[in-house]
Amino acid sequence: ARLTRTLAAVYEGEGKVDLASETLQEVAVETYGSMEKAEKAEFLLEQIRLTLKQRDFIRMGILATKVNRKVLKEAGFESKRHRFFRLLLELHGQLRDARELANDYEAIAETALAEAARSGAPRDEVDEATRTWKDALARQVLFAAMSKYTDELSVTFHALLRSKPLEE
Repeated sequence: ARLTRTLAAVYEGEGKVDLASETLQEVAVETYGSMEKAEKAEFLLEQIRLTLKQRDFIRMGILATKVNRKVLKEAGFESKRHRFFRLLLELHGQLRDARELANDYEAIAETALAEAARSGAPRDEVDEATRTWKDALARQVLFAAMSKYTDELSVTFHALLRSKPLEE
């Protein structure tokens, strides 16, 4: 799996994005299932990124379901979580799915909030994280407002109204 990923990077460097994506897609789940969580997440993110470059949104959606979102919530996975939801923004934007866009922005805001609250981070990183979560929160509200009304959406709005970050 590692060698295949390296080969895919070479193909992509040569401008052969389709071949790079196909090469990476050939690796069976069982092959990278034994990898450490961080490496496995990185491998899946790379597969998703390449399918996005191909504009293969159907395959991208399928690959996105393979990502374990519980793992992305673990400490140390903030950058991977942020990257994953940035990729999903592209997918859900293409599908014009306002509710999923709101969910993606919610995850980005939560991740940025965690980064901003991290003690010992340099001031410029905290400022950037603060800008990110404020922007993501505003977009979450916008896309939630554009979504078709459901009971789940009502719960989301009530939670947003009680949230301290929205107050800020």
